[in-house]
Amino acid sequence: MKLIDLIQEEAWAIKPDVLDTIHAVLAAKLHSESVDIAEIEAKIGRPLDNQRDPELDIRDGVAVIPVRGILAKRMNLMTAISGGTSTEILKQDIQAALDDDSIEAIILDVDSPGGTVAGTMELATWLYEQRERKRKPIKAFANEQMASAAYWIGSAGIPISAQATAQIGSIGVITAHYDYSQYDAKMGVKRTFLTAGKYKAIGNNAEPLSQEARDYIQERLDQLYTLFVDSVAQNRGVSAEYVLNEMAEGKIFLAKQAMEINLIDNISNSLDDLVRATQEELRMSMTIEKLRADHPDIIAQLNEEWTAENVNKISEARTEARAEAGTETRARILELHAGIFGKEISGQFEALVKSGATVEQLTAMTDLLGTKKTEKRSELLAALQAGDGGAIGDTNTPDRAKEKESFMDKVKEYKAEHKCDNATALKACTKKWPELHKEYIKSANSEE
Repeated sequence: MKLIDLIQEEAWAIKPDVLDTIHAVLAAKLHSESVDIAEIEAKIGRPLDNQRDPELDIRDGVAVIPVRGILAKRMNLMTAISGGTSTEILKQDIQAALDDDSIEAIILDVDSPGGTVAGTMELATWLYEQRERKRKPIKAFANEQMASAAYWIGSAGIPISAQATAQIGSIGVITAHYDYSQYDAKMGVKRTFLTAGKYKAIGNNAEPLSQEARDYIQERLDQLYTLFVDSVAQNRGVSAEYVLNEMAEGKIFLAKQAMEINLIDNISNSLDDLVRATQEELRMSMTIEKLRADHPDIIAQLNEEWTAENVNKISEARTEARAEAGTETRARILELHAGIFGKEISGQFEALVKSGATVEQLTAMTDLLGTKKTEKRSELLAALQAGDGGAIGDTNTPDRAKEKESFMDKVKEYKAEHKCDNATALKACTKKWPELHKEYIKSANSEE
C-alpha cells in the first residue's frame, strides 16, 4: 500500500493545515515531483529536521520530556516534516522518569499540532492512570502549541500551563479523501479494486467520494470524536456537554481564553519559570514517608501527647501560633483546617504551622493520625486555591445559616450538573459567585 493511501485512510486528531502539508510532501514524492523545501518549511514554521530531541532533561529533580511535532504510534518518514514523536517511545520516556528515584516531578514540554488517533488514546489513558496513582506530579506545558492529539495527551497530566501566545485546543477528529481519478486518467492509468466485502474499498482515491462512502467514514469519525470528548471531560473534571459546548468543535484558543474555559490551569512566561516553580513546590512539600524520616520527634510527640489536656493547651495558643506563622497564607491554612477537621484535630498542627508547614504537610499529618477525610482535604485545597483569604468555621451558626445554605446549594448544583468532585465545584462556584462566597466566608467566620 502506498504511503499516500495510509495518510488518507488514517483518522487524525491534528490541525487541518498540517494534514495538508503532510499530504503535499508525500504526494510530491509519489509523483516524482520536486519538493519545495522552502515552502514546506514556511508552512510548518521551522527548518525540516529529522533529529529527535533528547528523551530526558533532568533539572534538579524535575524531568522535562519533549513532545514535538506530529504524534504517531510509530514515527518514520514523518520525522522529516515534523521532528515528530512516537507515542510508544514517549510512554517509555515517561515510564523511565516514573521509575527513576532521582526524579520527583515530570513536565511534558509540548509543541505539537497533534497527530494520529491511533496511539494517542492509548497513551492518554495510560497517563491518566499514572496521574490517579499519584506516584509523582505530572504537568504539561504548552510551548507554542498544544493542539488536538497533543492536547488529548497533555490533558491527562494535570495541571497544564501555557505561554500567553500558545495555541491550545483543536479538539476534533479529521480525515481527508483525495480523488485521484482525474490524475489517473491524465496519466493513462485506470485502477480497479477487486474486493470481498461491501466496504473493503469504500472511499478509495481512484474514484469520487460517494454519499454512502461519506456516511460510512463520518460515522467512524463521530465515534472517535466521542471518545476524544469523553476523555477530555474526564481529564479536566467537567461534563462531556461542557467540553462540546465550550472547548471542542475544533476551535483553537490562546492561553488567556483557554484558561477561562478550563482548558489550562496557568499562564507561565516560559518553561524555565515552570521548572523553577515546580522545584520550589518540591522543596516545600513533604510526603508521609519524608515526615516519618525527617521529623520522627514531632510525630512521636504528637502521638504521645494525644490527651484532652494537651489538646486544650495547644488550642489556647491558637491565636499566638497564627501570629507567629508569619504570613497571611499560613494563618488562612490554620483557620481552614480548623473549620474542616474540627478544633480538636486541628490543634495538633500548631507546631507544624509555626514551623512553616505547607498544605501538603497538614494533609499528610492527618493521614498519620488516622483521620483520612479525603473529600474534606480536597475542599481545603480548593478553598486555598480560590485565594479568598477567609476561613471556614462552624457551619451551624444560626445567624448565618441562610448565606451558607445559599452558597453550598450552588456548589451542590454545580457538582451535580458537571459531575465533578467537591473541590472542582467549590473552586468554580467561588469564581462564578464571588459575592455569595464572601457572605459564606463571613458566616463561617462568625465563630470568632
